[in-house]
Amino acid sequence: MLKKDAIHVMIIRLEMDKKINFSVLLSSDGSINRIGTGLKDNDDSTMYSGICREDLFLKILEYVPDAIFDKQGNYEVKDRKGRCCEMIFYFSNQAESETARFRFIYGSESMGPPLPFVQLFAHARQITDSWYLRQKKVSQTMAMKG
Repeated sequence: MLKKDAIHVMIIRLEMDKKINFSVLLSSDGSINRIGTGLKDNDDSTMYSGICREDLFLKILEYVPDAIFDKQGNYEVKDRKGRCCEMIFYFSNQAESETARFRFIYGSESMGPPLPFVQLFAHARQITDSWYLRQKKVSQTMAMKG
């Protein structure tokens, strides 16, 4: 079973009605890829990629509860209300020989993932927001010059 201190890569993703609303991939080497705002009205589908000097990976890893790893799997709310949401959490060690994956399917107006996952999603979004907004600004500036 994967242990928190062995995590090298994490992916946190939210789809709403089969469209990526938010996705962030972080690696312990500083690599980062992010799509979307994570807000209900997200309309940004551009992926921004880079290497981050700040250790965003470790900042987010602090919010990964050790206790979740023995509960991995797929969870689905059968009586969904609102927009169809799918939230995925993926963790792996460096060799990808040990992984943990969690998938929650629920409605935007019904019961969602357990609180530790909701909090992890919120922290991942918040912690990567400044990097994301800087990348978006650089991209827009380059487009205006181009």
